[in-house]
Amino acid sequence: MMAKIRFSSGEIIESDGDTILNTALRAGLGFPYECNSGSCGVCKFVLENGDVESLYPDAPAISRRDLKKNRKLACQCKPKSDLNISVNLNSEYCPGPIPVTFNTVLQRIEEIVGGIFSVRLEIPDDLEFLAGQYGLITLPRVGRRAYSMANYPGDGSNYIEFFIKRVPGGTLSEQLTDSKNIGLKVRFDGPFGFAHIERSKRDIICLAGGSGLAPMVSIARFFNKKDDGRNMKFLFGARTSDDLLTKTEFFDLIGKKNQRIEYLRCVSHQKHISSTDEAGYLHEVLMENYESSLLNFDIFCAGPPPMVDAVASYLSGIGFPLNQLFFDRFY
Repeated sequence: MMAKIRFSSGEIIESDGDTILNTALRAGLGFPYECNSGSCGVCKFVLENGDVESLYPDAPAISRRDLKKNRKLACQCKPKSDLNISVNLNSEYCPGPIPVTFNTVLQRIEEIVGGIFSVRLEIPDDLEFLAGQYGLITLPRVGRRAYSMANYPGDGSNYIEFFIKRVPGGTLSEQLTDSKNIGLKVRFDGPFGFAHIERSKRDIICLAGGSGLAPMVSIARFFNKKDDGRNMKFLFGARTSDDLLTKTEFFDLIGKKNQRIEYLRCVSHQKHISSTDEAGYLHEVLMENYESSLLNFDIFCAGPPPMVDAVASYLSGIGFPLNQLFFDRFY
């Protein structure tokens, strides 16, 4: 059913059958959001009148107070009738490349390190995205989840690549990382996200934890190809050294050895650590190695929520400018 969505600021768009958020982004509107998965709460709006279908009634970003005030999540609501909604649109959230959706197939699945798999999907030739962005992958009758791209735009590939951590019991991750499923049909929607390299002007620090490796590798690959004279510090963290890329593996992954890129392995839960590795959590290694020069950098961060929260808390505590910190929340 085609429904009209009327915004308190006067804009009117027609539903394309997707969520309110994705419909608005495809219309070029600056609808605030981050995770597109019901966890961050940035895309809350007030439903003034009309009826919506909630895709995630128990989404963690919605409180009882929100429910009483008729606040809902645009990323988890589809119109069931014409709607009037109230939200503060912001031009900063206008999409760069307009999100598109298409059906595709799993092209290749290969383990990289520590249960993290490179998963490739075939793509149309004209797909545009920015290094550091993410897309939504849907398995029919299974579910949908956000994953970040690991390759970079304009690299000549006929695929998009994701790094996906296989989680025991994970309904999507187990199927997407099972080599028996090569050729499986999936649906892609994207790109989304604002933690991309085009927002950066300074030297760069990339902090990657677990499968947060994907968007950071996308940024490093693009940075390596562009090679515009800036410098990069790339910190990859895990519980043990076995879950980390060696220096050779890292540079093979991003394309070539570059003296402007410094790669550090950070190990948080291991008694005996190699002299070439750093002991501690990512925010601890960041503080120990670069605290005195952090203002010279833009910082990109991706990984498990506790890691991202720890980094954000540390940087906030030392007064680091928030406009130099970029990350997308995934829970």
